[in-house]
Amino acid sequence: MADIELITDKEYHDGYTETAFNYEEFNFGFSGGVEELKDDMAEKKRKKMEEKLKKETDRKKKKETEAYERHQRTMNEMRKTMPKIQVMHNKAGAIDINLDQVDLEVPGKVLLNQAEFKLGHGRRYGLIGRNGIGKTTLLYAICRKEFKGLENAPQILLVEQEVKGDSYSVIDTILKTDKERWDLIEKEK
Repeated sequence: MADIELITDKEYHDGYTETAFNYEEFNFGFSGGVEELKDDMAEKKRKKMEEKLKKETDRKKKKETEAYERHQRTMNEMRKTMPKIQVMHNKAGAIDINLDQVDLEVPGKVLLNQAEFKLGHGRRYGLIGRNGIGKTTLLYAICRKEFKGLENAPQILLVEQEVKGDSYSVIDTILKTDKERWDLIEKEK
């Protein structure tokens, strides 16, 4: 490319006419060609996208963790209200559970209103529903015998999905539920 002289009017009047300008020698603040500039811009864009994705992933994980921790706190509070597990000697009760006009509420939500509640001996039941609909609340209410008419029902136990272990074996843990028997075994030792 031919040399071009670029001078201002002031330079021309002051006599600076020998300022040759060559496009091959001039660079626009970066070394290399247009391809390197495109690569650099693509790298910056990729890094920005990665940072954005990481922030979004971290935000989702934090939200899920907070929701899980709230759920755990709620479940721990509910566990504290459960009756102590033990074998009940000399407690006769009805085999089937038939209750009328059952009401169950949680703050801000009615779960059962004047419902008929029946559980037949020897049958298996499953509770199906979306999260937060009250399945666990219903089970805890049954175990705490909150409904009128359950006070004479046989012992109702709730098996947790996650149980923290202790130094007792599985068989000893089960046998400990029979408090009278366990106390007698402890006296023998």
